[in-house]
Amino acid sequence: VMYQAGTTGPVRVSVTVTSNDGCTSSNTIEIPLKSIPPPVLSSSNTEVCPLSSGGVGVQYDPNLTAFAWSIENGTITSQSQDGWSIMYQAGTTGPVRVSVTVTSNDGCTSSNSIEIPLKSAAAPVIQAYFPEVCAGSNSPAWVSYPNAASYQWSIENGTIWSGMGSEANVMFTAGATGVVRLTVTVTTNDGCVATTTRDFAINPLPVATITPSGAT
Repeated sequence: VMYQAGTTGPVRVSVTVTSNDGCTSSNTIEIPLKSIPPPVLSSSNTEVCPLSSGGVGVQYDPNLTAFAWSIENGTITSQSQDGWSIMYQAGTTGPVRVSVTVTSNDGCTSSNSIEIPLKSAAAPVIQAYFPEVCAGSNSPAWVSYPNAASYQWSIENGTIWSGMGSEANVMFTAGATGVVRLTVTVTTNDGCVATTTRDFAINPLPVATITPSGAT
């Protein structure tokens, strides 16, 4: 006979034979189920920023022939040609959970998973010389942030005229009234993004009054 094993073992195969003169006899054989150990997974990152990339691979085992990958809280973006590793993009919440089911040369399967925590970047702090500005005045603002790769500034009720693209420092001109709102988004070298905003109250310009001291 040919048989297909179940999911638990051992497989027990029995036969009863009958002779030409009607005698019968039976026997049984047990075939143990074999198993393979869970695959060993390794990650290119101990933690990963939201929406940034990472990689996961299976430790080499010459008996493995097929790999079925899946992911939670992320997206698999590519798989190596031999199937041993994948690249992924993390989601916005974590951890990222990558799972794989491997198949051996003789058809045994085994699964394992790895979790990669999401890390976050601390909010930057916008610094300035004064908490308030005069209407129409020019003022500097800056951010001191370790591991920063780029800065993106924006302003409401004012104009940035220096450093708006990717500088840690900007110069801005306040509007006429109200509040100037500066916003900066910092991207770190490992792809984390953090944003903060700071408001500066606009003080009106003083009105100069000249009073003559006597008749001219």
